[in-house]
Amino acid sequence: MFPSNAIDLVQAVDFDVLILLASIMVINHLVIHLKETRSIIDYLQRLVARDPIRGLWVVSLCAFIASPFLTNDGVCLLFVEPILKAFSATTSEPEQQDNALSNDGKLVLRKQDVLYFLLGLACSANIGSALTYTGNPQNMIVASDSLYVLPSYKFFLYMLPASLFSWVASKDDACLID
Repeated sequence: MFPSNAIDLVQAVDFDVLILLASIMVINHLVIHLKETRSIIDYLQRLVARDPIRGLWVVSLCAFIASPFLTNDGVCLLFVEPILKAFSATTSEPEQQDNALSNDGKLVLRKQDVLYFLLGLACSANIGSALTYTGNPQNMIVASDSLYVLPSYKFFLYMLPASLFSWVASKDDACLID
């Protein structure tokens, strides 16, 4: 394409990262279809429908904890379906009030609120993935050159305070479901 800047595309591709990402996607597919995982996903769907704010915290905590080990992309793929299913039976008509409250004072989900859950999921998965070298592809590329300088456990310990602070701060704003 650019003769003066000729590069070898095969050398430019990091096949280790591609293989790891493909493996994670296969593992996610298998995990989603396990009987034990299905019961947890069903529980999360019921929790989101019953208590949206608590459901948001639990879903985001699960994403934060799982993403350092399954990559942020894989965790997002794992949780998107349950979140969307939890909102499938909700109403889309706007309520007279800013917050749609039921007769007993609990928050009622509306279709528009799915955006907050998906943003919370994406933020939590990305923040959690920063904890380990295998959490996201960029960290894997960094690890290939820096493992001898910064072992995995030190990387985790250095990243833990910033990740925890970021996760809590991102949930503070996300709980303002309107």
